[in-house]
Formats: sequence, C-alpha cells, structure tokens
Amino acid sequence: MGADQPPTNPIALGASNPSALDLYRQKLNLHDTLVWIFRSLKKQAPAAKIVAVGYPRWFQSGGHGSDCEHFTEMDQTFINDRIALLDNIIQDAANESGVASYADVYNAFSGREECTGDPRHYLVDPSNGNLICYSDSHDINGVDLVQGVAKSPELLHPSPCGHITESQIVAPEFSAPNPNEIAQFSLLPGELRSTSITAPSSGDTRRMDISTTWTAAGVQTTLIGASGAVTPSVQGPTYAVWTILDPPPSSTWSLQISAPIATVNAGSSTIAINQTSSSVFLLGPASVVNGPTCANGSCTFTATVNTKVQPLVSTYDWYDEHANYLGSGSSISMAQEPSPQVGTLILKTSSIYGGDSYRYTTFDYALPCFGC
Repeated sequence: MGADQPPTNPIALGASNPSALDLYRQKLNLHDTLVWIFRSLKKQAPAAKIVAVGYPRWFQSGGHGSDCEHFTEMDQTFINDRIALLDNIIQDAANESGVASYADVYNAFSGREECTGDPRHYLVDPSNGNLICYSDSHDINGVDLVQGVAKSPELLHPSPCGHITESQIVAPEFSAPNPNEIAQFSLLPGELRSTSITAPSSGDTRRMDISTTWTAAGVQTTLIGASGAVTPSVQGPTYAVWTILDPPPSSTWSLQISAPIATVNAGSSTIAINQTSSSVFLLGPASVVNGPTCANGSCTFTATVNTKVQPLVSTYDWYDEHANYLGSGSSISMAQEPSPQVGTLILKTSSIYGGDSYRYTTFDYALPCFGC
C-alpha cells in the first residue's frame, strides 16, 4: 500500500506524521466525533455498556411567560429548541455507533426548570449524608452574577437535586436492554446462526443501522443484502456495525454469525443484535465505502456519498489504520494486504456556516495476497 504524502492535503499531513488521523478528528463535527468516541471506548473496554446521556431543557416548554434568569421568552424557546437538536444529534450518533444506547433526559426537570423555585432549597441529612430536596426547589442552577464573577462552573448546570433527578433516569439504563435490540441469543463454539432483518415498510427510510455485539473473542459476522451481496461493515473486537443508505422498503437482510471452534474461548458468547432506522439524515453518515472489487492483482474501494453531503465535498483522502496516506479521489486501489485492517476515508466539505469541515468513514479490509 502507498505511503506517499498527499500533494494538497488540507492539513499537510501524511505518512511522516502518524498523528494525521488524530488531527483530522479534531476538525470533525460533533456527530462524527461522538461516533468515533463511542466505538473507541468499546474497543478499549469490550465488556463495557456505554450509555450516552442527553441534556435536559432549561426552561418550561414554550417559555416561562416572561423574562427568566436574564433570558427573554423568545430566548427560552430558542434555547430549549437548540437543546432538543443537540439531543437528537447525540441519540443519532449513539444509534450509528452500534455500541451505545441513549438515555433521554430532555424532560427530566419538568416542573422544576428555571424560575420554578429555588435551586438552593435542599438540605443534607447530617445523620447519613443523604440529600433532601423540597417541592419548591428546582433542578438547575440559575444565573448568579456574583458567582459568575467568581468564575463558578455551576451556572446553568444541574443543582444537587437535578443530579439526583437525572441519575434516577440514567442508572436503570445500565441494566435495561437496549431499546433497539431485536434479538439476543447464546452462540456455542462451532455454531452458525442466521437472523433475518427487515427494513421498514415506509418508503421514507433514509438510513438503517444494524449492529451486533458479543462477549467472547473470535466471533465472525456477515450481513448479506437483499441483492445477495455482502454489505461492508465496521468492526471492533466485540462488535460489528453496518450502515445502509436508502434501504428498499420491506427488504430483507440476512445476518450470519458464527463462532469457529479454533478461535472462540471456552463456553458460549452472548450475541445482541440491534436495528435503528431514520427518516432523515441528521449529520451522518457522510459516506459508505463499498468493495473491494478485485481484478488483475488490484482491489478497488469506492465511496458512495449521501445526497445531502455530495454537493459540499471538495476532496477525498484515504488512510490505512497506521495513518499512512493511500491516495485521493472517490475510489482507491490497493494490492495484497492479507491481514485484516481498518481504513479511513476523510471527506473535506464546505460548511453551511462558512469555512471547511471534515467527515470520516471507517471500513475494514483484508485483501487477497496476489502471488503469495
């Protein structure tokens, strides 16, 4: 595989700088960064259950009816709306990651928002240290100008009572099944299981995410699409994720999961399969990498960019998992790489807010070793 530095790399990186992908990731949008963080956490802690927590709205729905904590009623409505948008992005990133679930706390402070009481009206029981919250306390700190001058980090943050309110929603998520889970079973060494997954019947599904996680090393997965073709995946030590753009309504996909005797630890592995669908693109995925198509000693991967992002793309840059630059353009050709690796495609796009932004897509590859 090539390791040449790109001639017009926007960050002037390449094989000479192994931190290339890390610097690119600093320029990713929030959605793609969260997807990357969730998957990175799962790789480092395969047995962990990851719960992404959203944000609660600050004000009453529709506003307080008058100024509240220096915010006009229009300000209040706008801020609540922005918090809802942020929560949608976090939830969508958790779904796309395939390894995280989402805890919805948007309405957690309902009836105890800003301007509905006193955030300081609580007591600590001296006998046991437990917090006592009263009915007229609210769950979010207000704007205290004196504390603001003193650089207090707690302005417009949950009060101690607010932290309790959120914890009562979030804590059960760690023991609850993923709400997107469609199947769970045990897989014995040497066993092969096949599960059918059906796309929504409505014709407005823009993206379907399928993921599976397991508990023992060595599990192998293959997703076969409605056309009979194998669907590319993103894989970690104990998970695999597939992103399908514009799936045909009611189309059926076959997920095959096997546990080779030679590679699976003694005992069974617990398999969980999740499916989510979205009728709109929020912020991702920007692209899907298809392939490889191999001929004459070379294998080619091709990027399919979603229609929302395509007009904004200015450059394509491809890297291997060691941050070696592979080339540019909407497709990339490589030769002989028999060991499994993870590649990365970086899209440089113009931002609707001005300037440039960067989107990334990972893909797995183990290419035939021609002539070996």
